[in-house]
Amino acid sequence: MINTYKYIAINKKGKRVKGTFEAPTKKMMINYLSNKGITVISITKNNKKSRNFLNKDLGKSFNKMELLFFLKQLKSMLKAGVRVVDAVEILAVQTVNNKKRKIIYSLYFDLLTGISLSDAMFKYPKDFPEITVFMIQNGELASDLLNTLENIILGLERNEKIKKDIFNALKTPVIYVIMAIVVSIIIINVVLPQYIKLFDTIGGELPMPTLVLYGIYIFINKYKILIIIVSITLAVSFYLTYKNKKGYEFISFMTLKMPVIGEIVKLYNQSLVVSTLSQLTSSYVQLLPALIATKEVIKNSVYINLVEDSINNLKMGKKFSEAIKNHYAFSSIFVKMISIGEESGALRDTLQNLSTFYEEDIKTQVAKINSRVQPILMVAVYLIVSFLILAVMLPSFSIMNNIS
Repeated sequence: MINTYKYIAINKKGKRVKGTFEAPTKKMMINYLSNKGITVISITKNNKKSRNFLNKDLGKSFNKMELLFFLKQLKSMLKAGVRVVDAVEILAVQTVNNKKRKIIYSLYFDLLTGISLSDAMFKYPKDFPEITVFMIQNGELASDLLNTLENIILGLERNEKIKKDIFNALKTPVIYVIMAIVVSIIIINVVLPQYIKLFDTIGGELPMPTLVLYGIYIFINKYKILIIIVSITLAVSFYLTYKNKKGYEFISFMTLKMPVIGEIVKLYNQSLVVSTLSQLTSSYVQLLPALIATKEVIKNSVYINLVEDSINNLKMGKKFSEAIKNHYAFSSIFVKMISIGEESGALRDTLQNLSTFYEEDIKTQVAKINSRVQPILMVAVYLIVSFLILAVMLPSFSIMNNIS
């Protein structure tokens, strides 16, 4: 645990200085300052706790991009010949955010006491993912931490790029749907009632599109409470199903079977499996522990169960590819390449090649899916909006005729 201390000291120039410092113990702080040429005169522990709830530990301090930035900085300094302990100290000093600085200082002081970087990171599971720490641990054991960090960084960048490609591909269709919903709500609840009042005053027969839309308006208003209750019930039921193990497995299965979305989910999960295995095996991790670590990264139950089957196969002396053979969740090319890699004894190289293939393939396939779905979705949205406009404009013509 990192504590905050107030100190009075004499610096190298003989001047009296005051300040605060964060360290696990007073002794560590005094030793650290002494090495910097600062002689401590007095030191007191700062026990004052902030009452601001924003300063409390509400979760992890590092998000994915911040972790990636931290690892990149660490790698750059190691590449320049800086020792791990010195690199972590520099990063701690440069960090502005209080929570992040405390964590990095904790790593630094652990390194000073002889604890490895991976063991120091294991104390912060919320901030440093288990798989990342596991890879760093193997890199330390192999005395190849620099290359291990490069593999971790490449893997994180690849996964983020894939997520970004999927998000960008789905962004436009989602915007179309949201726009159609917003326009529908405004026309049904705001514009249409005004036209109905005006029509009742002047008289005349409502056109069929307007009658249909007015019927929807009456239904929504008449059964408003029931619709809200049903919506809340469905939302709660989905949440409870999602949290239940069997329910989550069912949702995972149905997600893979959904048209369009199912293909994207399959591509993403296959890419995630092969990318994670590639990172781990490139960082001197054997296939069995690599699969165990990969299982913790995957969220879809179908793929979790398949990886679990692969782990059991390896424990019984069977092959990884046998568990996923002929399964709808994995493509034939995935299974074939894994099988070839196992047969040739070059599985690590195969995983790297397959990871690169999926990185490009997922972008291409998502673009293809988007090119098929987007025109259909646009036509559907235009038809809905056109019907809504027609339902509002036709009464206008009728009113003008009646006035004439």
